[in-house]
Amino acid sequence: MRGERRTRRVAHTRTQARVSRGLLLLLCGGTLVAGLLIVMFSLRAAQIGNLRDDLHRMDIDLQAAVRARAELETQLASQDDLDAIETAARDLFGWVMPGEIKVIFVEPAREVE
Repeated sequence: MRGERRTRRVAHTRTQARVSRGLLLLLCGGTLVAGLLIVMFSLRAAQIGNLRDDLHRMDIDLQAAVRARAELETQLASQDDLDAIETAARDLFGWVMPGEIKVIFVEPAREVE
């Protein structure tokens, strides 16, 4: 009977050691998995932040392109307007129509003391 108790006690101790090792392995594995998940989610959050920054820059570029396009469309529309062409020619080249007199104002020279 005493031998049986001792055998049971040894068997019980071995079982506890196996369970303890199993729990330790499970705890280490769980900690490793949790650490990997934290790293993965942190990297993903950084990627999402970078993508948001890129999207914001693209929105700014798009707005600038829309404004540039509107300005070019305005210029293109004015190229078909004869009055706009005449006004530009008069301003740029100093042209006058037949019968008009071109007057150029000259400021008097200042005396140097």
